[in-house]
Amino acid sequence: MHNGPFAGYRRSWWRRDLLAGIATACVLLPLAMAYATIAGLPVQVGLLTCTVPVVVYAVLGGSRTLSVSTTSTSAVLTASTLVAAGTAAASPDPARTLAMLSLLVGAILLVGRMFRLGGLVDNASAATLTGIRTAVGLTVVAGQLPVLLGVPGDAGDGTASFLPAAVRALAERATGANLATVLLSVTTLALLVGLARGLPRVPGPLVAVVVGIVLVTHGQLDAAGVALVDSIPSGVPVPVLPAFDEAAALFPGACTIAVMAFLESVAAARTARRPEEPPIDDDRELAAVGLACAVGALFRAMPVAGGLPPTASTRRSGARSQLGGLTTAALAVGCLVFLGGVLAELPRATLGCVVVLAAAGLVAPSDFVRFWRVDRFEFGGAVVTALAGVTLGLPAAVLVGVLLMLATLLRELGGVGVTELVPVGPGPDELVAAGRAPRRPGLLVLRFDGPLYTANVRSAQRRLLAAVDAAPGTRTVVVDASSLAVVSVTVIEGFADLERELAARGVTAWIAGIPPRSLTAVRATPRWHELAGAGRLRPTALAATRAVSGRE
Repeated sequence: MHNGPFAGYRRSWWRRDLLAGIATACVLLPLAMAYATIAGLPVQVGLLTCTVPVVVYAVLGGSRTLSVSTTSTSAVLTASTLVAAGTAAASPDPARTLAMLSLLVGAILLVGRMFRLGGLVDNASAATLTGIRTAVGLTVVAGQLPVLLGVPGDAGDGTASFLPAAVRALAERATGANLATVLLSVTTLALLVGLARGLPRVPGPLVAVVVGIVLVTHGQLDAAGVALVDSIPSGVPVPVLPAFDEAAALFPGACTIAVMAFLESVAAARTARRPEEPPIDDDRELAAVGLACAVGALFRAMPVAGGLPPTASTRRSGARSQLGGLTTAALAVGCLVFLGGVLAELPRATLGCVVVLAAAGLVAPSDFVRFWRVDRFEFGGAVVTALAGVTLGLPAAVLVGVLLMLATLLRELGGVGVTELVPVGPGPDELVAAGRAPRRPGLLVLRFDGPLYTANVRSAQRRLLAAVDAAPGTRTVVVDASSLAVVSVTVIEGFADLERELAARGVTAWIAGIPPRSLTAVRATPRWHELAGAGRLRPTALAATRAVSGRE
C-alpha cells in the first residue's frame, strides 16, 4: 500500500511497536470497557470494539499511530441514539440494534468518501469543537456520578445525553449513596490523579482496574453493596446480523456519530503525525474509519473513532506503525477469551472513575479564555455549542456546531477586502500602494484580497464600488481578479453587475489577472466575449495599466 501505515517498515521497529501496543492496551482496554457502560452496553462490547475495527484501520488507514476504538463522544452519542430510537432496553436483541447503528455510521462515512467530502474537515471551527468537547465532558461526568455514589440509575439509562436529567436523577437519589462505593470511588480517583501527575508513564486505568478486582476478590466489597459489572461470557462471540428494520429510527443519530467520528479521527491523526511521516489524507481516513465501523458492526462493536488519549499513549510509547494497534487488538481478544471470569469481579465504580477522569480532561477553561482574547465571535460559538450540549443533548450540540461552522465560514468568506494598487514602474506586476505613492490621474487599480465565491461576490463588489466612490475623478478602473479561482454563474453575473455599476458612474472597467482555467469559462459568456474583443481583458494588472496608458 503506497504511503500506508506499514509503508517503508523497518525490522528494527518491531520491538518498539510491540511494547507500544502493550502500553496502549493498558490504557485503552479499561477505557473501552468504561465507555461501553456509558452507552448502557455490557463491558465486553468495549473489548470487542478494540478488535476487528482496529485491524481494519491498521490495514487501510493512513496514520501510522492512530488508535481507533470507541471514544467518550461516540459512546455518549451511541447512548442518546439508542434511547431516542426507543431501542436501548426494549430491543429483543440489543446486539443486532448496535450492529445496525455501527453499520449505518460506516455507510455514511463511506458515502462521504464516495463524494470526496473529506476536505470539509478543514473548515471545522476549533471553537465549536471545543464547545462540543466541553459538553461531552460535563455530560459524562454528571452521568457517572450515580455510579460513583452507588445509587440506582447510571449513564446507561439515557441520562448521559441530557445533563439536566442526569443532575435531577442524582439529586433525587443521592441520599441512598452506598458508603463503601463512595470510599472506593474517592480512593480510585485519588490513585488515578496521583499516577497521572506523579508517574504519567504508569497506565493508571489498568492499575485502577487491578486494584478494584483485588479489593473485590480479597476485601469482598460486593458484600458491602458495591455493584460489579455484569458477567462477561468467555470466548469470542459469533458474528451478528444487523436489525435492518430499525435503520430508519437509528439513522439521525448515526449521522451525528459519523460527523463526530470523522472530526475526532482526523484531529487525532494530525496531532499524532510525525514530520517525516506521510501527510494525512482526509478522504482516506473517511474510508478507513467507515470500513472499520461497517466491518466491526458484524462483530458486535460500537461505532469507532480515533481517540486522542490512547493515540497519545501509542506515540509516547514509541510506536512507528500500526503493528502497535494490531498488538492491542490481540490483547483485547486475549482478555475476551481468558479473563472473562476475572473481569466479572470489577466494580462498576472503578470504571466510572476511569471515565470521569478521561471526560474531565475534555473540559479546558483556558480554551475559552483564548477565544475571548482573540475572537469574540469564536468565543460565542464555543459557549453556545457547549450550552446546547448540556441543556438540549449532544446531538443538538453537534447540529449547532455544524451550523456555527457554516456561519463562521460564510463570515470569513464575506470578509474579502479590496486593496488599491499603484503602478510604480516596470516590473512583473503592480505594487501595493505605499503611503505617499501617487495615483495616475483618472486611473484606479483595485485587487480583491481573497477568493471569490457565490457566498461573497456581492459583498466584495460593494467594497470595490465604495473604493471607487472614495476616489473622485476616476475614469478607469482596473480590477485585479487573480483570486477568481472558482467560477460559478453567480460570480460571473456579479462581475457583469459590477461593470454596469461602474458604467453608470462614468467609469470604464478593465479586468485583469483571471487564472487561465477560469478565463476559459468566462470567455464563453457573451458579455465577457465582448470585453475580450474590446481588449479589456488582460493577463496582469500591469499589462492593463500599460494598455490604458497607451504604452503597449
